[in-house]
Amino acid sequence: MNDRASASASLPPHVHLGLHHVGIVVADMESALARYAALGFGAGERFEVPEQGVIAVTFQSGPGYVELIHPTDLDGPIARFLAKRGDGVHHVAYRVANL
Repeated sequence: MNDRASASASLPPHVHLGLHHVGIVVADMESALARYAALGFGAGERFEVPEQGVIAVTFQSGPGYVELIHPTDLDGPIARFLAKRGDGVHHVAYRVANL
């Protein structure tokens, strides 16, 4: 059995290894939500993460999800990312059995 197969054999059957989520920084959350709605995504789940200085909206996509991130702290790392790079992929997270 290869490493991936042995790792997944020890996990509950509902846990899928692979993509967990993709984080995308957006300057204008409402415009981004309209674009994602046009792509067929539903309303998503909106929540504030004060300790990270962001508002996030998540959309389920297969076993993972897409996370739109908008800064609320204008001096925080997400705002700095946005100022330097503009809208775009901030991170890709993978589900693994063990680090």
